[in-house]
Amino acid sequence: MFPAPNPTPSYWLHEGNPFKGHRTTPDPPASADVVILGAGVTGVSTLYHLTQLAPELSVVMLDARSLGEGATGRNAGMATPLASHGFRDRVQHLGGVQPALDTVAFERKCVRELTQTIHELGIADYVQLRQGGVVNLAESEQEWNDMLEDLKAYKEQTVGLMDNDMEEIKVWGPQDLRKLRTADGFYGGIHSSLGFQLWPFRLLVALTQHCLAVNPNNINLQFETLATGIAWSIDHPAEYEIRTSRGRIRAKHIVHATNAYVSHLVPSLYGHIYPVRGQMVAGKIESKPDSLTWHTGAAFNYGLEYLQQRDDGTLLLGGGREFAKAPGMEVGVFDDGVTNPAITEGLTKVFSARFQDGKQLRVTQAWTGIMGFSKNEQPVIGRLHAANGGPANQFVAAGFHGHGMPRCYLAAKNIVLQILGRNGEVDRAVESCFAVPESAVEPTKPFLKSSV
Repeated sequence: MFPAPNPTPSYWLHEGNPFKGHRTTPDPPASADVVILGAGVTGVSTLYHLTQLAPELSVVMLDARSLGEGATGRNAGMATPLASHGFRDRVQHLGGVQPALDTVAFERKCVRELTQTIHELGIADYVQLRQGGVVNLAESEQEWNDMLEDLKAYKEQTVGLMDNDMEEIKVWGPQDLRKLRTADGFYGGIHSSLGFQLWPFRLLVALTQHCLAVNPNNINLQFETLATGIAWSIDHPAEYEIRTSRGRIRAKHIVHATNAYVSHLVPSLYGHIYPVRGQMVAGKIESKPDSLTWHTGAAFNYGLEYLQQRDDGTLLLGGGREFAKAPGMEVGVFDDGVTNPAITEGLTKVFSARFQDGKQLRVTQAWTGIMGFSKNEQPVIGRLHAANGGPANQFVAAGFHGHGMPRCYLAAKNIVLQILGRNGEVDRAVESCFAVPESAVEPTKPFLKSSV
């Protein structure tokens, strides 16, 4: 369950990685207040919030690859906070209306705070932030009826609760869909103006550069460094010892931000969080390769497919797991070093059938990425439970179920608040819907002797 050594080249990474193999010091430091495992959007957001809220803490970030080379550098580049979409199912699965509304509030808050940070740092142009919203499209009459019933139920439960809700969620009819140059295969759509698109890898670069600029003395990045084991240190009872491919580090706190790979170091999460391979293709319409037609993101087929368009006219289309012949829906697959040809073909056919000029799409690139799905379809965010006298200062934010962009930034902030003991500021969804399962515990055996 280690990351593949030669992952497929992603569109988002084609400019090169300024942090490729970056190591702040030749060797990992002997100790740190906080060690972050994983340099994707969750890990980098944790670094950012620590820099903002507790700059006095020493922080080490490890990654088996380099900055953003996991799922964040391979995703759709869209953030779509859930509101009405699938609302009735969420009420049922979460055990009531209030928990479902808590998840809605969490995602809306996450998207707003992230876009606010992007604007405050002056990086909106660099990350190509586009706040044109996201539309969910219905391919069948049944899907359309489901979407309308969800919207009705959502509105009934949110009267007076969600500010400006009517402005943010709108029903799109045939005339609106024609603006998206869809074919006749869609029955309608529901648009959320809160959704946005951006260049996810550039976001990580900008946030990391900001942290290093404002707090260079307390941040140490150690990339291409695999964490191989964790336990509490028998020599230092209030600390942990992290074994890596390049030495050992003592830490007072550990943040697990490795998503699909989290059970490698936290085996008690095995089965609760599991890998699912996603796939994307990139291409252009031959007759107008540089034309920007799509100013909004889109998802369809109950969210199984999704697309957006970049400023240079490149179309990005993802999903298609239903076309995978084996294993089913790419569940349990860790290898992002190859693509699935059946999915590439399926995605191309879907676009050809559903959108005007779709037959002119020429795919220039295909790549994969490993998502972390969870058994209950909700992320796990919070403190791991103590076991056998350990210090209980390991935290996890993982299992985002292919829906990380509207969750990870705020998940990381909640982790930092817990590290700092500011539990009264933790979001309600984290304490209920996203709570760490009772079975998720820290490693139970201490190392016999520390070598650091």
